[in-house]
Amino acid sequence: MSPITNDQDDQSAAEPVCFATEAEVTEYLDSLGIGDGAARGAAASVIVGTVYKDYNAGGASLTFWGTSGCAGVTFGFSSLASGWDNSISSVRGSNGCWVTLYTATSYGGSRLNCTPYCASIGSWNDNVKSLVFRPTGTFG
Repeated sequence: MSPITNDQDDQSAAEPVCFATEAEVTEYLDSLGIGDGAARGAAASVIVGTVYKDYNAGGASLTFWGTSGCAGVTFGFSSLASGWDNSISSVRGSNGCWVTLYTATSYGGSRLNCTPYCASIGSWNDNVKSLVFRPTGTFG
């Protein structure tokens, strides 16, 4: 996932892509023209956050990756992978990231900030459709 700068939060990000094996990851990166070595490692090697299907970081989880932590960089996910739309119950930002959750795709609707961890998202439970990982100290 490519970073977006803080002044470009309204831009749509690409649909998340999931893989079952390392071979599938390699094939996908090859199709994008990302070569071996450092360039490939930087494609998405830092965890920016994780969402969970149950309260208190329980149940199934989906981890979001970026090219760096959130120091000066914002990572937006304008929609969620299949099976995750309206399925999130708790969320955690990592590597200097706070999380803003949205009730509509493309960062629309109401929003909730998690700084950096929400063990429960209350009435937002199963109502999240997009999210943004922001630098610590910034709100959506």
